[in-house]
Amino acid sequence: MVARIIIAGESQCNTFAEICFIADYLSKNLPDFCYDRIEKPVLDWTAWLFKTNQKNKWHHTSSPLVWKELLTTGKSVERECSYIGTNYATKVLKYVEKIGLALTNTDILIILDHIPFSEDQAIGDWLHDNKKLMQKIALMINASASSKMKIILPNLGPACYNATVLSQSLTHISKHNIIVATSDLGMEVTPIIAKMNEIPMRNIFCPPVWGFVGINHLIDINNTIHRYDAFEPYERYRKVRNSSLCIGTLTPEMRTMEYLTFFDESLWVKVAEEKVD
Repeated sequence: MVARIIIAGESQCNTFAEICFIADYLSKNLPDFCYDRIEKPVLDWTAWLFKTNQKNKWHHTSSPLVWKELLTTGKSVERECSYIGTNYATKVLKYVEKIGLALTNTDILIILDHIPFSEDQAIGDWLHDNKKLMQKIALMINASASSKMKIILPNLGPACYNATVLSQSLTHISKHNIIVATSDLGMEVTPIIAKMNEIPMRNIFCPPVWGFVGINHLIDINNTIHRYDAFEPYERYRKVRNSSLCIGTLTPEMRTMEYLTFFDESLWVKVAEEKVD
């Protein structure tokens, strides 16, 4: 069974354009990622969205609209809105500015709110402003959210700091239910790692990211896992090198990239140069 992402939006929507840009990048670098794009003129968008909502029993109100289709033998067998699932048969993704009672039936909350950093602002003041914002959000979560709700913070602002403040401010949601999505930082350098070490990108896992993302962090290239085939020769191959018979077996194994990158003192210089190019 194969999943396909559908991205729909109006032609003048900046968010729609940004999502399509990311999807195009992923489709070029991830062999199993595929997506379709539906672009509607501004005047046609509302009517198209109304019909789509009626057809799928959704309640989406704005551009863009993103959903996933599970395909088998070329036909769609299931549709659901991406990113957020609920306990209901119809799975709905909603963007809201005021959460309040909307959290009562929410399984996953993605928090986009953050205070952007300003160059004329002290880091301490910036963190304090984000702390106040997270504490305000925590009050609303404490008031109506289920204890089983999961919280995701994307890589925006001092993401790890904000997650820490939330974990300390929430009264009935476990800190284990709060995560920060940082794989975009690792994915950014994955093609560079593959190119530098001449390893197919499909055989490299996303590098781990350590630290307080949004303030300081490390993309751990050395401990990036990659898949390779280990050759085990048969005993006869050691004795007769020119044998026409099978000479051994290839066994897929996993190991870190450290053996390829540890002694490369110019590693990060090369990464920086590749980013510029």
